[in-house]
Amino acid sequence: MMVAALFDSSVKYQLIEIYGLDCFTETDEGLLFEFGFTNRDFLVSWLLGFGGKVKVLEPDYIVSDLKTAAENILENYK
Repeated sequence: MMVAALFDSSVKYQLIEIYGLDCFTETDEGLLFEFGFTNRDFLVSWLLGFGGKVKVLEPDYIVSDLKTAAENILENYK
């Protein structure tokens, strides 16, 4: 599955360390990262590790998975 996500520029070197120099495109809004993943659970977990420094643009089902995970985390702290 291909994912497109917009990362805050503060995580630039984390992306480079894992996926190399050419893994993103710098834009006015941040770092546009487009990459293929085979494991959905790994992808969601990896993205959660960036907290509020990433916004998934597509696919919609990954956005939905992230929302569900965030709601579950919030529920644990009520």
